[in-house]
Amino acid sequence: MNDAAREQLTIKTKPEYQIMPPLSEDERTALEADIALHGVQVQIEIDEHGHILDGHHRYQTCLELGITDYPVVIRAGLTEDEKMARIRALNVARRHLTTEERLQHIVELRQSGHSIRDIAAQTGIPKSNVERDLRAVSDGTPDMPETVTGRDGKQYPARRTPTIIANGQAEVGRVLGRLADVNVDELSGEVLDLSGVERQVRQIEKREKLAAVRDSCSFPVLTAHAGDPLPMHHRVLRGDARDLVATLDEEVHCVVTSPPYYDKIQYGDAAGEIGHEPDVHTYVRELCDLFGRIPLHPRGSIWVNIGDGRDDRGSLLGVPWIFAHEMMADGWLLADEVVWAKVVDSDDGSTMGSCMPEPCIGRLNGNGHEMLFRFVKTRKASDAWTDTCAVMLPRAGQDVVRYLPPELMGVTTSIEGRNLHDVWRMDPGKSADDHWATFPPSLCERAIAMTCPPFVNLDGTLAERVVESVEYDEQRGPSRVIGKRPLSDDTVRERSGRNDVGASYAARKPITVGWTPVDADATPGVVLDPFAGTGTAGEVALKLGRSFIGFELCEDYADIASARCASTVAWLSNEHLDPRAMMR
Repeated sequence: MNDAAREQLTIKTKPEYQIMPPLSEDERTALEADIALHGVQVQIEIDEHGHILDGHHRYQTCLELGITDYPVVIRAGLTEDEKMARIRALNVARRHLTTEERLQHIVELRQSGHSIRDIAAQTGIPKSNVERDLRAVSDGTPDMPETVTGRDGKQYPARRTPTIIANGQAEVGRVLGRLADVNVDELSGEVLDLSGVERQVRQIEKREKLAAVRDSCSFPVLTAHAGDPLPMHHRVLRGDARDLVATLDEEVHCVVTSPPYYDKIQYGDAAGEIGHEPDVHTYVRELCDLFGRIPLHPRGSIWVNIGDGRDDRGSLLGVPWIFAHEMMADGWLLADEVVWAKVVDSDDGSTMGSCMPEPCIGRLNGNGHEMLFRFVKTRKASDAWTDTCAVMLPRAGQDVVRYLPPELMGVTTSIEGRNLHDVWRMDPGKSADDHWATFPPSLCERAIAMTCPPFVNLDGTLAERVVESVEYDEQRGPSRVIGKRPLSDDTVRERSGRNDVGASYAARKPITVGWTPVDADATPGVVLDPFAGTGTAGEVALKLGRSFIGFELCEDYADIASARCASTVAWLSNEHLDPRAMMR
C-alpha cells in the first residue's frame, strides 16, 4: 500500500456497531463539557479497518470540538462475532441499562461463545449475577468455542488478539496503514504500540518474501557436458590501467586489486607509473578516478589492498585512510575494512606468521599488517551482491560443508558455518617471478567467493543463494549456560551467577535451500584486477569458476599473468573440474 492510500485510512463509523440508543440531550451536553475540560479519558476502540467499536459519541464530540489528540485502542484480528461481543461487553459495563436491556446483552454475549467467567470479567458484573441472569432465560447457554472463524473462512484456535495502543489521528493512520499490508492474525503479543506493530509487520513481510523466494528457488542445472569448453574466459591486457579501462566492453562484477605502494618501489620503467606522484593526495586521486571509471555492475564490489608509507620524518602518511575517505567523498560506501595480519605477536612472546623485517629505531616494525577495503555504490551496503555462506568459518562439533574442494579453494570454509571476522591472519604471497608484492591467494579467494556472482543470467540478473536459519545442537553440554533454551530461568541463574536470563536463545545455522532462478546458459561473473602483477587474482578467479580481466603495465609481468591464467584453465580442463558444477 502506498503512502497516499495510507493517508486515507482514518476512523469511521459502521451502523452495525452502534447497538446502543443515542445519548439524551443532557448526557450529550455533559460529555461535551467533560471532554472540553479534561480531554478524552476513556480510549476509543476501533478495528484494524478504522471502524469504531466503542466510543462513537466521544469521537463525534472530538470532531465537533476540533480535538485531534485522543487515545485509541486498535483491536486487530477479531471476527465479526468477537467484535459484537466486545461492543456488548463494553456497553453493558458502562451504560445505565434497564434490567431487560442488560439481560439481553448478557444472553447475546453467552450465545456468541463467551464463558460466564469471561462475561463477568468484561462487563464488571459479578459472576454470580451473570449466572443468575442466565438462569432466568430458557433458550440454553452454549459453552465457549474452542475455535473461531477468521476473515479468510479458516478455523483458528480461540486466542486473545493483540490490543494496539495509538494516540491521535496521525498514529491511528500509520497503524491502520501497516495493518492493511498483512494478515492481522499473524500478530502476536497482548499489547502493542505503533513501533511494535511496525516491527512485527516488517518481520511478517520478511517471512512472506523468504517464502516466495524459497518456493521459486532451485539448485542450478547447467547445460555443460563432458568435453565442453569451460565457460570462464580470461584476458590480460598490457598497458596503463588508466587508459585500458576505457576499452572495457563488458560489465565487471568484482574488482580485487593491490595498487602499487606510494613512493616505494619502481615496478617497471614506464613513465608516469602510479605510485610516483608528487604527493599522497595526487596518488590517491589517481586511484579514485580509475575506480570510478570501471563499468561495475550496480551491485558489484571493489576490494582494494593498500599499504601505508612514511615521510622523511618517520611519520606515517595515513595512505589507506586518506584513500578510504576520498572514495567515500566520491559516493562509495565503505562496506568492509579487513585487517590483513601478516604476523601476530602473542602475549606469551610467541609469533605467528612472518613479514619483511624493518630496521627502525624508537618505533615498531610497521610491516605486520595492511588494510583491505571493500567499496560498493548501492543505496545501502547490504544491497550489494554477496554470498557470505561461501566464506563462513566451520562450526565446532558440526560437519564441514566446503564451498569448493581444497584443490580449487585453499582457504577452509563451511557454507553452514559462522560469520567470518574482519581480521585475517595470512602469510604474504610468494612468487618465483621476482615480484615485490605478491597477493596471497587466500586473500583473493575470500573476496571473490563472497562478492563475485557465479551465475549471471542472460538478462543481467544475479542468481543468489537462498538460506534458511535452522536450530541445531551445539553439543556443548553443560559448558553452555546463557543461551541454552531448555534450561529454566532458575537453573541459568544458579549455574551462571547471572540474572540476565533473557539472553537465552536457540543456536541456529544457515542451510542452503537453493538458488534464485539460474538460466541454463548463465555466465560466470567477471573479476577485474587493474594491477594484475603476476596474475594471482586471475588464477584464483578461474579456479572459483569466474571469468577474469587483468591490466598490467609491466610487459614481463603481463606475460607471466597471461600464461598463468592459460595454464589454470588447461589444468581445470585436463582434470575435468568445472568449479561452478562442484560449488555447494
